[in-house]
Amino acid sequence: SRCFDQGAPPMADDSFGKRQATIATLTDQLAAFLNDVGIAHYFAFAGLDKQRADVEEMIRMSAEAGNDDPDVFAGIGSPASAQWAPYLTGSLKTILADLAPRGKVSDLLGQMWIVVVFTAWESHYRAAIAAAAGVATDELSWPAMGDLRRMRHDVVHHRGVATERGTGRCELLKWGTPGEVISVGPPHVARFSQLTAERIRRWTRGDFAA
Repeated sequence: SRCFDQGAPPMADDSFGKRQATIATLTDQLAAFLNDVGIAHYFAFAGLDKQRADVEEMIRMSAEAGNDDPDVFAGIGSPASAQWAPYLTGSLKTILADLAPRGKVSDLLGQMWIVVVFTAWESHYRAAIAAAAGVATDELSWPAMGDLRRMRHDVVHHRGVATERGTGRCELLKWGTPGEVISVGPPHVARFSQLTAERIRRWTRGDFAA
């Protein structure tokens, strides 16, 4: 920080102030991005209850018609058309199981959140904030994001299953047990938001220590 004698005019070169203003702009953008991803994650989770209810009703109606587990298809266009583009297929009971709490769908939603958030940080925000702060990119440390890096490795390279060398080494975000599927729900994202706010407050004060 800089100090001025009482009554002395401020220095003409306000590079520190400009740097902090740039950092504030970048962290605002980062916070807005994380909020957008959080909205998508939250409402996708919230929609699972409605989708389960819809599938249960479809199973009930199909059972009344003599088939309690028909295959369903979804796509773009008509299945009878040459332009039919299938989107998904599966039996209703399998889909219902996938939509269960801690089912495949909720697990994938959390894993996609991990990949999207970490990729945006590593490919853009980290370098931009580091440059504004005047430090090397690899010197800008954020332990919570380091944990996402470890989990992302398990999502991408181990099909979402936590490993000892990946998720098992997380420092702050103890969200996975080695050998089990990584699952990140709204409470996890809320905790990450708290840690993000704390980290941004430090950066805007000029504190870039780990």
